Amino acid sequence: MAISEKRTQIYLPYTLFGDLRKEARLEKKSIAQTIREAIQIYLEERKVQKMDWKNDSLNRIVGRGKADKDLAANHDRYIYGS
Repeated sequence: MAISEKRTQIYLPYTLFGDLRKEARLEKKSIAQTIREAIQIYLEERKVQKMDWKNDSLNRIVGRGKADKDLAANHDRYIYGS
């Protein structure tokens, strides 16, 4: 355990712990590492969900330009040629 980590304790239902242990074995990782990675993924997904997309600088330019009606379907043709 690295010095910069905080030790904690959690209680898991037996079925969840069993599934977690199986996953850790399959990945050849410790249960603790598997939990840390799962929590990190969860928190990153939450950040994306909480983003203020209405005020995002890239989102504000959506729809300002004009394009052919088939641009979405044929974008490779327009970018790279026939």
